[in-house]
Amino acid sequence: DYGYGGGPRRRVDWSFFDRIIMLTANPAEYALGRAECERVGLTPTPYHAVKEVGPQQSFSHSERNILLEFLFSDDNRLLHLEDDVVFRDLTHLPAAVSQLPVDWDILYFGANLVCGGAGSMAPRRYSSHLFRINAAWTTHAIAYNKKCVEFILGKQPSFNERMYDSALSDLLPRLQTFVVAPMVAWQRARHSSIWERYDDHAPVFEASEARLK
Repeated sequence: DYGYGGGPRRRVDWSFFDRIIMLTANPAEYALGRAECERVGLTPTPYHAVKEVGPQQSFSHSERNILLEFLFSDDNRLLHLEDDVVFRDLTHLPAAVSQLPVDWDILYFGANLVCGGAGSMAPRRYSSHLFRINAAWTTHAIAYNKKCVEFILGKQPSFNERMYDSALSDLLPRLQTFVVAPMVAWQRARHSSIWERYDDHAPVFEASEARLK
């Protein structure tokens, strides 16, 4: 009985994803993230953030390592989570996954579609529960098909130059990129170690959801 709200729920077959990891830099935050995953039938493997000169560099370096390990594994589909993920109504997630084309590259469970360059590129409906997108920020709940990983790694700038999710956004027009509609994963409000402030992303996700009409 997964997701928020009333009514019947359809259980998600998480086995579609060969590898499920959760990026974390704080044991207390990981405990919250793991509990949220267990609530919906997931048991992610923790990936402890690389220690770097700063949180931005740690994030970008960690993302590169996660993708490198995935690239050289026997797995083909990675579900990447961060420890502030909050799952919403998952009723339609199985349908969204089933609607992916065979050659998909990236699937966002939720995304910032209004920041950076994303605001100027309108999402395009692909199916009843998928939109094609050309720009997005956030990697709190994102799935990768292995075939795109080498391309992403080859284009990643230095850790000091760009945040990983911003750099990835620039690559999305060249990839088969989708977002689940309605979005099924937002982020928990908390103190951001990267931006050193309290962040509540609910308004961003609400504005992003409004673009998926």
